[in-house]
Amino acid sequence: MPLARVDIPKGRPPEFRVAVGDVVYAAMTATLDVPIGDRFQVISEHESTRLVIDPHYPGIERTADAVVIQVTLS
Repeated sequence: MPLARVDIPKGRPPEFRVAVGDVVYAAMTATLDVPIGDRFQVISEHESTRLVIDPHYPGIERTADAVVIQVTLS
């Protein structure tokens, strides 16, 4: 049972959260052979001061809309 945790900036519309969750799940089923229906996700919103993402490391430009995706496999 993989667990996906997605951290997004606060204020995004509900459709954004749904779309991100769908894309993460589709990627996991396609690349990790996660079984259909094995979908466990935590999607959390954070104030800009609580979601610290370097905007330039390592030479990749990121905006304030960057999303963090963490997948735990066992």
